[in-house]
Amino acid sequence: MLRIFLFFLCLYIFYLLFFSKKDPKKAKKQKFRVYHGAPQTPEPKNLIVGEMKRCPACGTFNPKSHAVEFQGEYFCNEECREKRV
Repeated sequence: MLRIFLFFLCLYIFYLLFFSKKDPKKAKKQKFRVYHGAPQTPEPKNLIVGEMKRCPACGTFNPKSHAVEFQGEYFCNEECREKRV
């Protein structure tokens, strides 16, 4: 019984060594592919481009598109506008 088990074990190992379709050298090469050309960098999601205005109440800089305008001044929020008025 042990001889039969060892025989089939040797057959299985022989099959894995010589008839296996997976090549370990190719698998290693696929992990480290080199892409030619400029690297692609993702664009930041929260990128706000525009003129920055300083809040006269607290002194923080905010984008003009997000600021609250009141009498020619730009505030960061309604609370700062009420403090200044």
